[in-house]
Amino acid sequence: MGTLSRRKFSAKKKVAFRELLYFNGVAHGISAQNRFIEGILLPDGRVAFVPYNTASIGLYNPATNTFVNGPAAGMNQPFSGGVLLPDGRVACVPSAISTVMIYSPATDTLITGPAHGMGLQAFCGGVLLPDGRVLFMPRNAASFGLYDPGKDTFTHGPAHGTGSQAFSGGVLLPDERVVCVPNTSAYVGLLQYDD
Repeated sequence: MGTLSRRKFSAKKKVAFRELLYFNGVAHGISAQNRFIEGILLPDGRVAFVPYNTASIGLYNPATNTFVNGPAAGMNQPFSGGVLLPDGRVACVPSAISTVMIYSPATDTLITGPAHGMGLQAFCGGVLLPDGRVLFMPRNAASFGLYDPGKDTFTHGPAHGTGSQAFSGGVLLPDERVVCVPNTSAYVGLLQYDD
């Protein structure tokens, strides 16, 4: 049985970086500004573009350099981010839409989930939590949102008390805390499990 060779690195050793080059891929043909808000790498290698100022999911295949429009949410600014779920679907973070929506790459459909009841532009960005739920980061909502894809339910999370347009995303730390990226909030927000 062979052994895996490992390169040894030290702080003193110089690492050669390769130069990055930009080039245009395929034209997507959508004329609106702020077309997409986020890209999500799908398990099949395609990239799903989450729509912002356009109504449809965008699908880019880097292997073939092709772009196609996916299903439409039926309005502009429907989402403000997306989170890849363990089963390969994408939870779309609600913006101007009143429900959680799930994009299924297997069926190329948008599935309407539960209503969130938090108003327009409630959330901005999301985080997949270790317990499998999706945490929606509050933009204009007074509290965080929690979507459970296993039960297809939405619940209100903790209140944050930092005003409108508070946060613009979140990051899951290795210790399972979530850092909330401040937008208008004067504070970096932190969430942790109450163990």
